[in-house]
Amino acid sequence: MTKLFIKCFFDEITNTATYVIADSAKKECAIIDSVLGFDLSSGVTSTELVDEVIDFVVAKHWTCRRILETHAHADHITAAPYLQKKLGGKIAIGKHIVEVQKIFKTIFNFESEFVTDGKQFDLLLEEGDVINLGSHAISILHTPGHTPKHVLLMWLMALHLLVIHYLCLIMVLLVVISLAVVLSNSIILSKKF
Repeated sequence: MTKLFIKCFFDEITNTATYVIADSAKKECAIIDSVLGFDLSSGVTSTELVDEVIDFVVAKHWTCRRILETHAHADHITAAPYLQKKLGGKIAIGKHIVEVQKIFKTIFNFESEFVTDGKQFDLLLEEGDVINLGSHAISILHTPGHTPKHVLLMWLMALHLLVIHYLCLIMVLLVVISLAVVLSNSIILSKKF
């Protein structure tokens, strides 16, 4: 079995990450939790970060098979439709997104034409589903917690289990710890002067 390639593209503004995973031998990739840039003060979106992802995939001559969302994101806007237009691939999310859509439709006063059946996605995943990526099998687990409708993407490589989403959580934890240290140092310094 070939080694699975993983690359993280980090968005400084939203502190969120887009991942590209690939079976480089088979030249197939998937993009996980893509980020569309957004300036809160102006309301303008940007494709700068996601264009870096596209350029990277194109330079590697990989075919994008899937654009995966682990959950509905409140911290950033997905770039999935933009990626699909540029690279192809099917957009997939956990089937429980329909429950989130119903809640969001009410809270955000979406127009009556907005359907809450998940048809905005090509695939609605449920626990036990398997997505093939080259010679790798990615298993879907329903993992409510971060959000009630979260899914976890896992795949087996040789004799160990790799869980990609927890890499992101560890990175966020390290950022939070770093910010806490900086903040506490700033408070200590301000008290000295």
